[in-house]
Amino acid sequence: MQIAKHYRRLSHIMQCYADEPIGKLLPRARILPLDDCQIGVESIVSGRPAFQFIWSRRTLTKIQKEACRVLADWQQRHCLVAPLDEKLFIQHIQKPLAELQAALHNRGKAALFDRYLRVLKSKLLNQTIPLVPVHGDFWLNNVLWDEKDDRIRGILDWDESMDQGLPLLDVFHLLYWRTSSLYELHSRWVLFLSLNKRFPGYRGRLIREYCTRLSLEKDLIPWLFVRYWLGEASKKIEGLFESKETLAAFAYLDDLINEYQ
Repeated sequence: MQIAKHYRRLSHIMQCYADEPIGKLLPRARILPLDDCQIGVESIVSGRPAFQFIWSRRTLTKIQKEACRVLADWQQRHCLVAPLDEKLFIQHIQKPLAELQAALHNRGKAALFDRYLRVLKSKLLNQTIPLVPVHGDFWLNNVLWDEKDDRIRGILDWDESMDQGLPLLDVFHLLYWRTSSLYELHSRWVLFLSLNKRFPGYRGRLIREYCTRLSLEKDLIPWLFVRYWLGEASKKIEGLFESKETLAAFAYLDDLINEYQ
């Protein structure tokens, strides 16, 4: 599918269900089903006490149906072959969302918008998404993709996972250990740089814990990270990237790989 190719470009491909259940990799993450036949508060609002959102089943079903109707219109208009533009998407749903809010007598504007988007995201590829974030972004680099059957398995919300106490070590395990055989060098390095910017204060502790608790001396990706974080290759690599000598930077990484192998 063209949309699948699109997500391969924009999202980091993750084989998150290869050997271990996702619950073992993300022990504190909220993993909740979003079932068409059993829609309820718990399945729509993840990580929040249900008593904060007292909505009838009839109301929830109405939200579900309206969201799916608008999504069908979106798919027909845009065919989902161009890059997903979140701003355009929000503009597309504003009017029907306002109409739905009026029909529900303006009950919980923010909560309604949150639920509405959640249903839309769950139906975007006509799939069920088991990991539902509170405020995650479907269009950013947090889609969990199973390459074996070309399906989205879930959405990882960095901030929500951190708020829930999800160990960063487990996030590392998910992102690197589970994908070591799938990534091309460029994709791995881009992912590393993005995490490096997001969690700069955790680098030293994470890499020490990661290398201590897992047997990574034979794994290429963690080995490169060790080389980088411990400073052996960092200055040269950083200098090449800063001077926009990207090809030279990757060539140097290739040399490191050949040396390691």
